[in-house]
Amino acid sequence: MRFRREYHITKKIGNSHIVWFLASNSWIQLEEPAWFAYQNFVSGVENSRISEKISKKYGLSIAESNSFVKEIIKDFRKLSSHTYQPPECFPAKDYKSPSSFYACRSYLINKKIVEISYSSARLEHIIHVSFAHLESKKTIKPHFRLETFSAGYNFLLKIGDKVWKESDPNFLKRKLFIELTNLIYRKTENDWLSYIHGSAVCNEKESVILTTACGSGKSTLAALLCNEGFKFVSDDYVPIDARYCKAFPFPAALSVKDGAFPVLFPHYEQLKDAPVYHFKGTNKTVKYLPFPDSGDFYKALPARKLVFVQYNSEQPFSFRKVPTLEAIKRFNEEAWLSARPEHARKFLKWFPGLECWELEYSDNDRAVEWVKGLFGEG
Repeated sequence: MRFRREYHITKKIGNSHIVWFLASNSWIQLEEPAWFAYQNFVSGVENSRISEKISKKYGLSIAESNSFVKEIIKDFRKLSSHTYQPPECFPAKDYKSPSSFYACRSYLINKKIVEISYSSARLEHIIHVSFAHLESKKTIKPHFRLETFSAGYNFLLKIGDKVWKESDPNFLKRKLFIELTNLIYRKTENDWLSYIHGSAVCNEKESVILTTACGSGKSTLAALLCNEGFKFVSDDYVPIDARYCKAFPFPAALSVKDGAFPVLFPHYEQLKDAPVYHFKGTNKTVKYLPFPDSGDFYKALPARKLVFVQYNSEQPFSFRKVPTLEAIKRFNEEAWLSARPEHARKFLKWFPGLECWELEYSDNDRAVEWVKGLFGEG
């Protein structure tokens, strides 16, 4: 069986090769002799012949070569199968909206009035807290209407003639963020290279993205940087466009977990009196810190630096440059990447040009000064 090369996209980085498989929207890093096996695999060479060639080229016994080829070809076939399923969209006519909603709120976002209806207190509680600072009391006709409601065991987002379903309301919130981003920037999902689980701040020239798993301190560090004069871009969700690889601002408020309250209270007086929200599903207690639109909030800027952040009370301060191959692997754990071939090529052109760093710290002041240095302002 011969596999079409256009379904696989490759890039050499150092002595390794990164291969992207269209069918599964998956990446794999290959070194010799795996790269040699891959080249023969996509050329349609039989497994037995690949084993013979590897045995001769790399000095392996036939038994060793057969075992290696069997396993690596199994992986290639799995990655070349159609396992990736993009989020499914359904016709709105198949899902009747509730006759009435628990709440209907309007928000002013990028000079547009966005109306979001909530069928339950739970959905309002999960979504509205991020946009409460944007609520508008104007009674004019909204530019966009979004409905959130439940049907059976699913939670639904309805916009115009389309509906998306999620089993978890927090996943529905993330989908709402994505579709709202499309609306306010007049884009579609095909216009985005990636959505990154991270926080971002910027100066007037570029954005720096702070990423890693939840509870790592990236939101707190972003808030501290904004207190130093940097501009807020986004928290927990950073869209990167496919054309220019710029970070697009998203106006949801920054979530501050209870462990960061003492750190940020001295800098943000409004946090002390802000409501406290408890999320049972994630066992989180948070307050929300909004950053008002200063007039050019929605200006997208190039993303040229990425920092894997980790707050560690046992580690005063350390940092290191992260090699590209390691950075790609870690990035893929914290981001959604487009499944379009042209975007995979763009990603492999863009990402190796990023400065990628790892920052581990417990000293907030040193961490802030270090990130300022990335902007050339430390």
